Amino acid sequence: MALLRNHTVWTGIAGTPFYSTLHWLTDSVSGPDEVNAAAAALWTGFAAYLPDTLDFQVEGTVEIIDPSLGVIIEQVSADNPTGSGAVGASGRTLESLGSQLQINLYTGQFVQGRQVRGKIYFPGILKSAVAADGRPNPDAVSSAQTAVAFARDAGLAVYSKTNFAAFPVINNVAARQIAKLRTRQL
Repeated sequence: MALLRNHTVWTGIAGTPFYSTLHWLTDSVSGPDEVNAAAAALWTGFAAYLPDTLDFQVEGTVEIIDPSLGVIIEQVSADNPTGSGAVGASGRTLESLGSQLQINLYTGQFVQGRQVRGKIYFPGILKSAVAADGRPNPDAVSSAQTAVAFARDAGLAVYSKTNFAAFPVINNVAARQIAKLRTRQL
């Protein structure tokens, strides 16, 4: 079974570029344009908690992967949708550089006694995405989980390079803490 992989590049604020890679099972979606549109819808679904200066572009090349071999079979051209944070969000304050909302992805599939899991990070979040106690704001969590649920319905998958296996995401849960991007750029 083949697997599709697309990449998103984020730019426009200090510390960028940020990169996001998503995997999609081919039996759940109909092609490269659809997976790129699903990725754009995922990021746009959380736009209210991102500054309007933070832009994303889903790259126009989608890789078709054979998960059993771990190799790219083909690279296919596709639409490359773009987007940005909420209009009017530029006046709002960014959370500290490198702060991200983390969503954990669960497949319910176990290989060698361990569940195959993944993560999605929403980078460049605004202070409005963080509650007073430093945890993710429940409204931001709801927005992110809804966006991921739509992507899940479009065929979002987790690929385990170690086990040469890919499985559909069946559940997504927000982390209880704000994730921090650690890099020398920040």
